[in-house]
Amino acid sequence: MDINDLNIGDVVWARRYSNTKQKNMIKCNHREGPFIVIKKTRKRVYAIPCTSNRNAWNAYKLGKIGSYSKITYLLLEQVTIIGKYRFIKKVCSLDNKKINEIMNRLEKILSRRKIRFFSNKDIIYNYNIGDVVKYLGSKYYIYSESIDYYNCIILHKTGLFKKNIRINAEKYLLNSEDSRSLSKYRYYEILESASNIEQINILEKVFILDIYQICY
Repeated sequence: MDINDLNIGDVVWARRYSNTKQKNMIKCNHREGPFIVIKKTRKRVYAIPCTSNRNAWNAYKLGKIGSYSKITYLLLEQVTIIGKYRFIKKVCSLDNKKINEIMNRLEKILSRRKIRFFSNKDIIYNYNIGDVVKYLGSKYYIYSESIDYYNCIILHKTGLFKKNIRINAEKYLLNSEDSRSLSKYRYYEILESASNIEQINILEKVFILDIYQICY
C-alpha cells in the first residue's frame, strides 16, 4: 500500500505492532485493526488507533465505519506513527465535519496534557470551498483558500446589503467587499455546503469583477 495515496481522515486497516516482541504481546485476533489518519508527511503517517472497547481510557465514540460492524471508539491519547509496512488496506474516508470534530476533541486534550508524537501545531482543520461555517456567532461562506487561511465572506440574514445568494434554499445577504480570512488552525462548525451549481452562481453574482483573480 502506497502511503502517498493516503489523506487526513482516511480510515486504514493496519497492524498494531511494529516488531516481533510487540506482536507476541497482542492476542491473535487483535493484531490488526482500524486507524484514523490525522497527519501525513513525506515519510511518516500519524494516526489514532481505534477500538471496540467502549470502556477504554478516554475513548471517543466514532460509530460504525465502513463495513466494520462494531461500534468504533478512538483512543485519542495514543497517537502513533505507522510505518508503511504496517498498512494493509484503506477502509473508507471520514468527511470533513467528522474529522474536524475529532481534531477539535484532540486539541482540547492537548491543551491539558502532552501527547507523544503530536502537538497543537500539528492540527489543521479541513473545509471545502462552498462550505458555510460558524465562528463567534457569525456565518462565513468559504470561496477560496491559501496556505494558512480560508478566504470568506460574512453572511447575514437581515440588513441593508447589496447582494443576496441562496444556499440549500436559505437566503443570505452580503457585500462582496465584506471579506475575512479564517485560520486553518482553528475549529469552525460546518452549517451547510453549497452545491457546485450554487458555487458557480455565487461566483458570477458576487465576485463578477474578481472571478479571474479568485479562480487563477
